[in-house]
Amino acid sequence: MLTNQRQVPSALVTASRYLNRWLEEFPDGHFYIYGHSLGAINAEYALANCRFPDQIAAAYLYEGTNIWRFLTHKERQLVAQLRGRINTYVDIYDPVTLGYTASKRTVGKLHYVDSLSMNPVKQHMWGGYRFDQVGNLLEKEVDQRFLDSSKMQQAFLIRPDGWPII
Repeated sequence: MLTNQRQVPSALVTASRYLNRWLEEFPDGHFYIYGHSLGAINAEYALANCRFPDQIAAAYLYEGTNIWRFLTHKERQLVAQLRGRINTYVDIYDPVTLGYTASKRTVGKLHYVDSLSMNPVKQHMWGGYRFDQVGNLLEKEVDQRFLDSSKMQQAFLIRPDGWPII
């Protein structure tokens, strides 16, 4: 993923194959997809290559990197079709998710977690997540200051030729 060429890691391809196999095996089933970190990007890629999108009930993806730049036009069209069913959760203090911005250039609806800052490993493993009295995840309100800061992070992570440095 660090070159200008589209080289899809084998884990993503495998996730896509398995999802399509299960959807085909259970044609009347409705599937809920969940993933964290690498599991989240595996799920993003699998959803972008889903042959049976009507069987996807919902997806909940946490703390994965944004793979939008690596998707083909066709894959982007499919995830746009599924956007209302895909929820991508990002902790703004997690270095893995650095540079996400509130835009349509993500897989799914983007939710910013209203978290506490911790050491990077604990942060990535949901250590900063906060919940209300009934157990609902607290989300950060996105204002202009937040968007500006996020866009600066994004610009920092992009090489002059438009490809990410991480």
